[in-house]
Amino acid sequence: MTPTEVQARDQRRADATVEERMVLALEDIAHQLALIGASLCSKPDDQREADFAKSEIGAWENEGGELRPDSDPSEGIKRTFTETFTVGPYRYTALADAIAQRRRDVLE
Repeated sequence: MTPTEVQARDQRRADATVEERMVLALEDIAHQLALIGASLCSKPDDQREADFAKSEIGAWENEGGELRPDSDPSEGIKRTFTETFTVGPYRYTALADAIAQRRRDVLE
């Protein structure tokens, strides 16, 4: 903003009501966010991809290294889902056990 624009903005704020000042502040915030967004998106796609080049992802933090290039990432990995039932402070993976615990709690 030029000094003249800044002075005009400051004068509008001085003469404005509380609601008008809020609107002016929100407009300033929106303007600043637009400038930030434009600067973040100004890099071409190939430059952004170069920032994440494979050579820079050689070792993972606290993981002890990298995978061998010829290894299958899913080799030796088995995915399972476990259903958990909670009764009071206890957790069960078998519904029958959870029901039995609930019955014991009710009887006590």
